[in-house]
Amino acid sequence: MKTKKLFAALLICAIPFTAAACGAKARATDAVAATEAAGTAADGDETYKSEDGWSVRYDPSLFSVNELDDHTVSFVYSGESAGANMVEISYVPDKQPEEAMAVITDFWGNDEIVKRSEGFFPGTEDQWGYFRTTSAADNGSGLSQTLIGGEYNGGALMFEITAHNSGDDEKDMQMSDYLAGIVDSVQYENFKPQTMYSYYPGTYTMTDEETGETSTIILNDGHKGTLDFQDKIDVYWGSATLIPLNGGEEMEFTIEGDDLMLKQGKDWITFSKS
Repeated sequence: MKTKKLFAALLICAIPFTAAACGAKARATDAVAATEAAGTAADGDETYKSEDGWSVRYDPSLFSVNELDDHTVSFVYSGESAGANMVEISYVPDKQPEEAMAVITDFWGNDEIVKRSEGFFPGTEDQWGYFRTTSAADNGSGLSQTLIGGEYNGGALMFEITAHNSGDDEKDMQMSDYLAGIVDSVQYENFKPQTMYSYYPGTYTMTDEETGETSTIILNDGHKGTLDFQDKIDVYWGSATLIPLNGGEEMEFTIEGDDLMLKQGKDWITFSKS
């Protein structure tokens, strides 16, 4: 799954004029089927390199760069728009991503309009991220917000995207493409393996006492896995859900010790690590 598909789907679907096309299930995990979004570097783009080991490309004719502190930089869109539009990237040492993200989303106000999802972190195909979004339609204004956070080299790396919808479809789409392009372009010098869920990978089995049939759940490194029940289903796995690669309902699970509990209807089925 290409991360640019994931992020572009999130940002664009936060803007009201694209809501019908995105549909009710436009979330990070739905981006598996999203189309390729524009985000390649153009002639004249410059590269910003952070001391925290990441870099992005941006068009200096469209964005001003502001270093807010040693770990935070903002890219502010200078094109025509209805309000402030920017990408702010920050690294928070010694914090888990959801803890660091809560400091920001607490300022967003009404928690009921914040949509939560998970998916691959920008610029990677094997590191996990957490997504928080609000749309202009939900909050009754032209403002939409997207926050992406992930465990990164002993702390949390976050992308905070602020966009103001003007009501001009062409201008709003262009602005969202420029913002998405910065996030899509991110590269890392050395993205160390995440450790939050290092105990998840393994093979978990359950044997039916009546039939003797064995069902298996395999969670591999890189957040990919396989369910082998009656049929084999390839999945992505997150903190608490299994996400079928080819569509279908997500499945809730939890891990306690060597047991994986999978929710089936109102019941929880226990699989044990072998």
